[in-house]
Formats: sequence, structure tokens, C-alpha cells
Amino acid sequence: MSKKLISVVIPIFNAEKTLKKCIESIIDQSIHSYKIYLINDGSTDNTGNILSKYNKEKNIFIINKNNEGAAETRNFALKLVDTPFVVFMDADDYVEETYLEHLISVVKNHNVDMAVTGIIRNMGKKESITKFKEGTLTSKNMITEILKEDGPGGYLWNKIFDMNIIKKYNIRFDPNINMAEDLLFCVQYLLHSKKVFISKECDYHYVQLNGSLSSGVSIFNTNRNYKKAYLDYIMSLQKIKSILPPDLTISRKLINERLCHISCDFLRTMKLNHSKDYKLYSKIRNIAINNRKLTLKSNNLTRKQKLYLNLVIWFPNGIYFLDKIRFR
Repeated sequence: MSKKLISVVIPIFNAEKTLKKCIESIIDQSIHSYKIYLINDGSTDNTGNILSKYNKEKNIFIINKNNEGAAETRNFALKLVDTPFVVFMDADDYVEETYLEHLISVVKNHNVDMAVTGIIRNMGKKESITKFKEGTLTSKNMITEILKEDGPGGYLWNKIFDMNIIKKYNIRFDPNINMAEDLLFCVQYLLHSKKVFISKECDYHYVQLNGSLSSGVSIFNTNRNYKKAYLDYIMSLQKIKSILPPDLTISRKLINERLCHISCDFLRTMKLNHSKDYKLYSKIRNIAINNRKLTLKSNNLTRKQKLYLNLVIWFPNGIYFLDKIRFR
């Protein structure tokens, strides 16, 4: 077998409804110099039977393991990857046939450490396309871009990574975090990189499903795990803040803003869910207060947004009353 160029890592947990479409979209790629690592993370549905149908595919490697979560599953896969490049997919999603070809061509033609594409979001029958300004950036500038609300984001799936960098600096996913662990990984990677190219191409279909983990930090989430989702998000942001160099002043400000915002959203959600964990409420409120001053000086926020932050911190019952009307 000739040396493959890129590995596709797909952690899988109970994805029987979407898995076949996901796998077939990779098999149908316009280039075939790839390996697919399908890591079954202890699924309890029909995932195992679906995977068994691909056992004879030469480029597909199926691994069944006990459930440990997406971070540990990706880390497990990274130990197996022996190709120059790697991409990550979610088992809910699918890609256009040019997905790998575009990413590889960008990395090679522009001599960069990371390539980034636009995003196609699928929510039921609705589809929206998000494109970003095309061009080459330094890795430090890219950190700033992914921290912006309207930037390419810290997602894994619209990016390609150089395995030499991952191996040299032992970059791994934090197994203790299940929310924004991808953002933390991207920042760690970029701190050891030089250049990034953002492409206007959109080849990746991100499928938003009801009950997916990404909804864990939405206001009025009644999922019993909403606290874990928020706390993980805050932990990830705090870890990023701790590793950002002092000269990345804009990135540090953006982290402060996000910490303040997510803490205030957390406080609102706790109120709406009638949480009696007053110790946790006080802790999160202090995080919001500690990041409030720098956030209120930001030019990125409107007056309305700044008013909202102040109201959540200082007049929570007023916001709670309005939220009850809005979300009832």
C-alpha cells in the first residue's frame, strides 16, 4: 500500500442515524490518499453493526473501545495516525467530495501549518453557508480570529493539522473538558505554528441535532448536564488565558469578554432552572465580575450588550423576571 497523505479521525458514540452518510462522504472523496480511523467509543445502539460493514475496506481502520468521551477517543486515534496530516470529523456530519482535496492543496500551495475553510450549517431542512475572508495570517493573528464571535471558530472539522507539529509538541485534547476542548486544542496548536491560510471554500456540513452537546451552553437549557457544559467551557477559556503570551493583547481581551459573557449566561440559566447551588452561583458571579471591567471597555460590545452584563451581575432578579416571560 502506498504512503497515505492524510488521516480522517472520527470519534463515534451512538451515531446509527448519521454514521453511514458520514463515512460514505469520505469514501467518495476526489482524492484517495487517505486513511479513515473510525473509533467506536462504547456505543450502545446499532453503530457497531454499521461499522462492521466497512471491515474489508483497505483504508478504513475500525477500533472498538470502552466509552471515555470524545477527547480521550481523539487522543487514542492520534497515537495511531502515521500520515503527514490529520483532519477531524464528527459522526453526525458529512463532507463534499472535494473536502480533503481542498485542504491538502491549500496547505501545499501556500506552505502553511493550518488550512481553514468555511462552514455549511444544516439544521433540519435549513442550510446556511458561512464564508470567511480569504488570505494568509500569522498563527498569532489566527488565534485572535478564532476567538472573535464572527471568526472561523475553534472547531476542529473545518481545519487541517500537521502531524509533525502535533507530535513534536505533544499536543493533546484535555480529557477533563467536554466543551470547547477543540478551541483549547486549536490555540495550543497555533502557538507552535507559523502561518495559516483561510480559504473561501465550503466543503464541510455541520449538522446541528437536537440534544447535541453544543446546545449545553444555551440559555434555558433544562438538560441536567448544563452545569457541566458551562463549567467545562469556563475551564477551557481559563486554560487558554493562562497559556496566551502577554503580547497577544487583543486575544487576551477577547478571552476576558467571552468569560464574562459565558458566566453571565450561566447565571441566567441557573436562575431559570431554579438552581439552589448558591456556592456555585457565587463562584460564577465572581468570574463575571473579575472580567467585567475590561469587557465593558471593549469596542466589540454594543451599549445594549454592556447593559445586559451589568444587569445580570447586579440585578439578577430583574433579568430572571424578563427571562421567565421570554422563555415560558
